[in-house]
Amino acid sequence: MASGKAIGAWSLTEPEAGSDAGGTRTTAVRDGNHWVLNGAKTFTTNGQYCGLLRGDGGDDKSKGSHGISAFILEEGMKGFRPGKKENKLGCARATLRK
Repeated sequence: MASGKAIGAWSLTEPEAGSDAGGTRTTAVRDGNHWVLNGAKTFTTNGQYCGLLRGDGGDDKSKGSHGISAFILEEGMKGFRPGKKENKLGCARATLRK
């Protein structure tokens, strides 16, 4: 992203939890050498155009909001797909130029 070769996105808001990070319902479960995230996010700025996405998932429910981890997802990963584009006021597509 720093080189301008990829657009990044941050995905926090969930349909049921809003933008309350402590209310995250997306789960993260370790499966061998991998993590499996299960959930849905909404209103992800640059979600339609990003190559990398930072998403959150709860991996330790016993720790409450301290049991939420951040994950970097790459475009093309299994299960990672953008939803429909929302026409929100004040949001615009970003264009990178060299």
